[in-house]
Amino acid sequence: MTSFIVKWISNVRTIGDRYYADQPLYSDWFEGPLPDGFTYTLKNVVNSGYSSKFGFSAKEVSAEVGFNASTGHEISRNFRTESVASNKKLNVKIFTNYSVRQFDENRYLQSGGVKGPTSTESGSAWRPVGYIVQQQQYTK
Repeated sequence: MTSFIVKWISNVRTIGDRYYADQPLYSDWFEGPLPDGFTYTLKNVVNSGYSSKFGFSAKEVSAEVGFNASTGHEISRNFRTESVASNKKLNVKIFTNYSVRQFDENRYLQSGGVKGPTSTESGSAWRPVGYIVQQQQYTK
């Protein structure tokens, strides 16, 4: 009796843009005075990624979500910091912003020509699309 697993991805949907507040790409403190602030030029290659409970490959996930889920993507941005008074300090945190797509992972066991019950789990894929910049001033 021949048995094999049939699996497929369905119901791909865009969740939106997300960043991980506990994982800054960059964080630093700057002491005032900085009357004109300063300009940052950011340019990084940041990896996309995916999660799959049923063991789909990066190639299979990429084909379904519409982007390469296993490679680096170059992102860049210029931004200006706030001006900082002499009695203040500035904390700058920069986060990678990801576009997130979720999908259903489906599978069943085919055994001797009989289809078993279908199991469904949730998977996701994300790719970098830019930066989130947070600036917070504190009194020295």
